[in-house]
Amino acid sequence: MTHPSIPARRRIGSTDYNVIYDGGILFMPTNDATPAELRYVAPMFLEVGAIIPPGNFGKNIMAHTPERMNGWMLARELIMERVRLQVAPHLPSRLNCCFLFTSDVAAFHGAADLTTGLLAPCIYKVELVNPSAPSCFGDYDTVRTIDEKRFFESVTQVAQQYWASASTGQLREGCLPEFLTLSPVRVVQKINIPSHDHLFPVTKSGHTLGSATQPDPS
Repeated sequence: MTHPSIPARRRIGSTDYNVIYDGGILFMPTNDATPAELRYVAPMFLEVGAIIPPGNFGKNIMAHTPERMNGWMLARELIMERVRLQVAPHLPSRLNCCFLFTSDVAAFHGAADLTTGLLAPCIYKVELVNPSAPSCFGDYDTVRTIDEKRFFESVTQVAQQYWASASTGQLREGCLPEFLTLSPVRVVQKINIPSHDHLFPVTKSGHTLGSATQPDPS
């Protein structure tokens, strides 16, 4: 159950695992506990029981050629990886892990970043195949603060903040946490996405996030 002393606006990524609030810093366990609820955002339909291996994000990043994608994302992740090896080599690499969220609301906000006029990502409840695999929390919002006008310097600073907080488990108050794990994950259920304007922005096609999803047959 969420800590009753933490205001709802500070619980965006928290569900039923222990959270400690102390002096304006949100402490989250890095390796000694697994969140009770895990959500996976994917741009395709997945069957219940499907196994998602770690590293899909990294494979997609590394497989793209300059003419097929924005090279800045590749550059960003390579800098993030270089800093991880310097600051926290014991933590999962973003290029080799599964990215998860720890609540429906957090997943809705993460999915919003992937939404376009042609794409409405699906959200799935998942479970870890190997709960003992290395894992950590990262500050999803930090990556959004990159200043493209001074790209290398800004990404380096962001990466240092990201991995420093991930290694201690101390994330910024009110941030949107993401859960990185080297474990494969198993799809348990497809989550229906309600169309609320305050959570789901309208896409270029005029549809809200999730309008292309189908009702959960279960």
